[in-house]
Amino acid sequence: MKRILALLALGIIMLSGCELPVKKTSSPLDTAIEMKNNLDNNENSALFMIDNVDGDLIFDSLEAIYPFAFSLELVSYQIGLTEISVNIPNNAQQIQAKELAEKIAINQTEGLESTQDKIAALHDYLILNCKYDVEAAEQEVLDGTSAPFTAYGALVDGKAVCSGYARAFMMMCEAIGIESIYISDSQMNHSWNAVKIDDEIYYIDCTFDDPIPDQGQKIIREYFLKTSDELKKTHTWNENFYKNIMG
Repeated sequence: MKRILALLALGIIMLSGCELPVKKTSSPLDTAIEMKNNLDNNENSALFMIDNVDGDLIFDSLEAIYPFAFSLELVSYQIGLTEISVNIPNNAQQIQAKELAEKIAINQTEGLESTQDKIAALHDYLILNCKYDVEAAEQEVLDGTSAPFTAYGALVDGKAVCSGYARAFMMMCEAIGIESIYISDSQMNHSWNAVKIDDEIYYIDCTFDDPIPDQGQKIIREYFLKTSDELKKTHTWNENFYKNIMG
């Protein structure tokens, strides 16, 4: 669920009496990358000089590369600067999930050599240890940052909706150095992942591979390492946007 708050303010930004350093970025993706670097260093706000600020594209770009559920606030100043702040609800839970994802990823891929085998191990772990949260999916008023929508739901509670599956998978991939992103499509109201292997992009939908009702120890890989043409038979998404993010 996209959460952006945009505000207009006057004057110069001062925090604790000190002016924030200004980051110059040329695109929403560059801005998102800078914000992710800040977040990885426990800094939730940054000041940017950006041409043609597009909060939606900044949010979508950051969501693709940052595995936490979050909301985004943009404050635009008449002097041509924009302050971007990221709020992470249930931050302690999401940090716990990230720490667990690292342990799981290392344990599940021990002794495996190929990237494909490692990805398969992470995919299979998630299928076997998480169930689709039907109750959360059927709620009329959804909180897109509550546990089922985060890696915490998938890895700690063992139940999540598609967002939780996709964020957990990305966290595990990130822990062992596999390039992956989070893909979301509003038309499908669905999320899944893409990974890069030998400079080629493949798609993985862990949620679609975990049928309802849960099938216990049965492993399904129907939506595992699909090419773009293969996935287009069942999915819709802004392919060029996400290809640009993966480089």
